[in-house]
Amino acid sequence: MSSYAQAVEFDPDTYIDQRLNKGVLVVGTVEQAEIPEIDFKADARIDSGAMITSVSAYNLHYFKKEKEHWISFDIPTKTGNPKHLEKRIVARALVKQHGRLPLKRPIILLTLKLGSKEKTVKVTLTDRRPFEYQILIGRNFLDHDFLIDPSAKKLLSAP
Repeated sequence: MSSYAQAVEFDPDTYIDQRLNKGVLVVGTVEQAEIPEIDFKADARIDSGAMITSVSAYNLHYFKKEKEHWISFDIPTKTGNPKHLEKRIVARALVKQHGRLPLKRPIILLTLKLGSKEKTVKVTLTDRRPFEYQILIGRNFLDHDFLIDPSAKKLLSAP
């Protein structure tokens, strides 16, 4: 073998053990997520294919506050009493749709909690009420802190 390329053995068990020793959590494909500032908890789909996290929102109202763009919105709940939030818009995501015009979705900063990990990340707002899960956890939240077990659900709430 040349000095340029040397075989490096990869042991997945050792890799996982090293990650777990650094505080990485193992999650299933569905976990309970929390938005602490409004005391809201809901089952969330863990989606490593999604670059950015998404939260269901409706009744979107755009306004300016101190020369910045803001949005007020409601988050649907199982009780039927929505949780209301107002956040500064930090960006807009252009979402391509097959056979239709692209959509512009607002992006806000939102603090979410999954298990013992709490992070403030960019979140897109879209009406997810037709879907089973009102929160979709993307890679921007998962990166460096979570490993996904695709065969499991609700590992963080297991006894």
